[in-house]
Amino acid sequence: MLEGRVSNHFYAIQCRHLAARQTSKLTGKDWIKGFITRLISISHSHWLIRNFTLHDRLHGYRNLKERAEVALCIEVLSHTDPDRIPNHSRFDWKLIQQNNSHGATLIHSPTG
Repeated sequence: MLEGRVSNHFYAIQCRHLAARQTSKLTGKDWIKGFITRLISISHSHWLIRNFTLHDRLHGYRNLKERAEVALCIEVLSHTDPDRIPNHSRFDWKLIQQNNSHGATLIHSPTG
């Protein structure tokens, strides 16, 4: 993934810089190894976050988008005349009133 992506110029610049520092025990080769290791770590962390935000079952973008689409469909169908809904799309919708702060729960079951 990152192989061949780091310019040799970074290595040459750091070699010159580290050679000019009398007290440094770090070599250009060691520096470039550490640099590439950190880049791989950053890249992997970015991939993990991206994967989580996209695919997580509770909070992932795709799941939240699907939930919003279903909620919109429910809202539209709740205002549609039942006689205008095709037979293959009809559901037996029941609204159960609850006495708590969560409001009402919508339960559906397919009808033959």
